[in-house]
Amino acid sequence: MLIAHVSPRTMGKTTNAAFLAHAMHERGYPMIGYDADHSQQLTRWDAKAKFPFPVLGAASETFHMNVPKTLPPDTIGMIDCGHAEDHVGVTSSVLRCADLAILNSSPSTADLYRIRDLPMRKVLDDVAPLRLDSKPPETWVLLNRCPPQSNSKAVPDARKWFAKRGWNVFTTTVPFLQQYSQAIPFAVKGAGSHLDELVTEMKDRGLIP
Repeated sequence: MLIAHVSPRTMGKTTNAAFLAHAMHERGYPMIGYDADHSQQLTRWDAKAKFPFPVLGAASETFHMNVPKTLPPDTIGMIDCGHAEDHVGVTSSVLRCADLAILNSSPSTADLYRIRDLPMRKVLDDVAPLRLDSKPPETWVLLNRCPPQSNSKAVPDARKWFAKRGWNVFTTTVPFLQQYSQAIPFAVKGAGSHLDELVTEMKDRGLIP
């Protein structure tokens, strides 16, 4: 199974991919990380923090040709895609074979408009004819870098914005916390994190085994 983290620009993909992969690994899922971002942030993070699973460079427009055939059986590949605005070819190649796409977005108006204006929906729809089932990959939005809901309407407003446009939105959100800052690569612990909560939601929704 391949899970792809995508977004038009910098919206927390690398952090979420790393934490989600660790949370799934800690629950017993065999994992491989795929760094499909030319900036190689996930690879550099792994080099310093020593992830408990391999991280492989895969920033190529031939991702769909090379990676699926090398993924071991019953292993989940967590893919950190680069910016779709700048590297749509790589993102499209990843989406041609991804079983699940996670669209990372903050609830800010600027990020919502980026998703509208790229547009991410078209990127997903355009790969449908190139997939075996002729459908876009199952896609869910993960709201990230969220302010406290007690004093902000940003998260509920973003949910309505996505729902109005037909997007699936996870109940789990990732708040804006120093825990998820990547200023300095750090060791990752998935258990107890918000991405561990996401694993539970994904299981409950039947998105992962």
